[in-house]
Amino acid sequence: MKDVQMSLKFFDRFEGVMEFHTQIAQLKEQSKKKAKKMIVLKWLFLTIAPCDAVEPWELESQDAAKPMMQGIIDLHHDIFFFLILIFVFVSRILVRALWHFHYSKKKIPQRIVHGTTIEILWTIFPSIILMFIAIPSFALLYSMDEVVVDPSMTIKAIGHQWYQSQRERIGETLTEKGSTTGKAESARKNE
Repeated sequence: MKDVQMSLKFFDRFEGVMEFHTQIAQLKEQSKKKAKKMIVLKWLFLTIAPCDAVEPWELESQDAAKPMMQGIIDLHHDIFFFLILIFVFVSRILVRALWHFHYSKKKIPQRIVHGTTIEILWTIFPSIILMFIAIPSFALLYSMDEVVVDPSMTIKAIGHQWYQSQRERIGETLTEKGSTTGKAESARKNE
């Protein structure tokens, strides 16, 4: 009888050990699957994700996905060109003034009361620059205002004093929805 009990205990232990080994094998299989998934995700992240990702200290815009964004980028480049021209011109005038009228040279600037020519120039040149900037910016602005010829759904929101209602036209059917607040309902009941 003792031998049978000992063999049963041995088999119980053996079954426990076998169960433990099968659990370990399952965990190893799961970890292999997870490792494969992680390798695929890392590969995707390292190859596909940075194709057009934002980079730190990036000097230019990302590639445009739509023509509207390409127009915005082109307008930015055009305006930046004028900005650089103005910056160079003003910097040159400032450096020239600092160089010529340095305190150690003891030069005295001329006293000019009226400079008709310079006043005409600094009025006309900025207006010409503004026209060169305004024409493409208005063209871009009006191209953004897209008119849909045959909309699939039209929503007309109507605001009343105490509640709001919407009318939606989908195809040929017209549905109306209204929402009220608690104060509005009580005010209408009192009327």
